[in-house]
Amino acid sequence: MDSMTLESRDCSEVRANTIVKVRVHATWDEALQTVVFGMVGKVDPAVNGDVRGQTIKIKPNSGLTEIHFKLKDGTKPDLDLEFRKAEPIQVAMRDDCGGDECPPGSGTAGFHVLDCSDTTLELQASSTAGEYVYSLWFTDRNGDTHEYDPIIKNRL
Repeated sequence: MDSMTLESRDCSEVRANTIVKVRVHATWDEALQTVVFGMVGKVDPAVNGDVRGQTIKIKPNSGLTEIHFKLKDGTKPDLDLEFRKAEPIQVAMRDDCGGDECPPGSGTAGFHVLDCSDTTLELQASSTAGEYVYSLWFTDRNGDTHEYDPIIKNRL
């Protein structure tokens, strides 16, 4: 799998009109013997979008939008989950998806990674309206990968 280049930027250069803050919760499901993910969030300013269930919605004419993910690792036993640094996210337009693999094995569909640390991932959303499917990728202390795949509805 190709590794994505993380882009850096000076925060004083570009200011987002909308910042969507999303908490990604990871818990251990004993019955399934796997990590289970969920998310909650808020938008600043509140009039420009929301997080409902597993979907991030960005309202039309929101301007430049950033999405900030924060991981809360509640796994037991503690797996020490963190964002996968080489490629923390894969994104595709829903209309471009075909077959079983969506999003595809790599790519960001116009989204740009601004910053990625163990527990945070900051993105600049694509300026193209549409529905995006994406996967967030994490690694644990054993080097195993874990995937979470919610949706972004970008109504520009």
